[in-house]
Amino acid sequence: MSLGSFSSAGWWSMHCWGSGLCWMREIPTGLPGNATHITAIRKGAFTYMPNLVKILFIGNKIKTVEPGAFDNLDKLRDLDISGALLEELAVGTFQNLPSLQRLELRDSHLRHIPKGLFDGLENLGELSLHINAIPSLPEGVFDSLVNLTFLDLSRNRITTLPGDAFSKLRRLQVLRLYENELRDLPEGLLDSQQGLLELSLQRNRLRELPPMLLRSLPHLETLLLDNNLIKLLPPQGFFSLNKLKLLTLGSNHIMELSCCLFDVMPHLRELDLGRNNLATLPDGIFANLTSLGKLILSHNQLAALARGAFTGLSKLLDLQLDTNQLSALDDEVFASLPDLKTLNLRKNQLGASSPWGMTS
Repeated sequence: MSLGSFSSAGWWSMHCWGSGLCWMREIPTGLPGNATHITAIRKGAFTYMPNLVKILFIGNKIKTVEPGAFDNLDKLRDLDISGALLEELAVGTFQNLPSLQRLELRDSHLRHIPKGLFDGLENLGELSLHINAIPSLPEGVFDSLVNLTFLDLSRNRITTLPGDAFSKLRRLQVLRLYENELRDLPEGLLDSQQGLLELSLQRNRLRELPPMLLRSLPHLETLLLDNNLIKLLPPQGFFSLNKLKLLTLGSNHIMELSCCLFDVMPHLRELDLGRNNLATLPDGIFANLTSLGKLILSHNQLAALARGAFTGLSKLLDLQLDTNQLSALDDEVFASLPDLKTLNLRKNQLGASSPWGMTS
């Protein structure tokens, strides 16, 4: 495909796809009209293209991007270098890009993010570092990204986070940290993210949640914590999450739920507690979840259910209780579920004499 094209509107758009017909080893100063299979972007490569607003290098095998490569691109808003072989980027690589709003570095084999790499990108709204090999974040690496709303750090090798890693990102709405190697999260990590809507922490190695970690997230709608190593949840750990719609805690090692775990959550639609080690449910544990439509409790060790276990769930439509150890059920245990449409009790120990007509 053509590397540079000029539209009647007066701006440039560049596509550098790896499936093109010609071969080029690097982009020198004075970029030619056609280029694919690019391996290097040299300083001043775009000197004669000041009207570019978007550059896409998706699927090339770029190994080197020199500092100053994007000089003279004051109008550039979108830069995508996904699928590269970068391993590292030097400070100054993204200097002089005052209009940049989206930076995509997905699947680029990055092993290190130096402090100062993103300095000067005050207008950046989206940053994706998804699918790399980053083991840690230097303190202050994101401090200049004051307008960032979307940050994707998922599928890296991050083991720890500085306590102030996101302190300057006050406009952040989406934070994705899933499929890393996080074991612990510092208290206060999210104190500045009052506008956060999505927090994805699934598939890490988290053993516990700091008691106040989520207390400053009143607008959070999606919280994903499944597939970790959590054993205990802090009392009132999910208080102040009044806008939450989806909460996943499945595939952990949770042994019990404290009686005051959930605050009023009038918008919560789905709660996943499946594949844990729960043996009992406190009376009224879900009473504040008045709009819950689906509750997953499959693959636990529940041997009995208290009469008030499901109090307050008048809008529940789907209850998954399969693969537990239930041998008997109170006649009134489901009395507070008038709208229930799906009840899964497979693979329990309810005998033939049970009024539920279930067998093991």
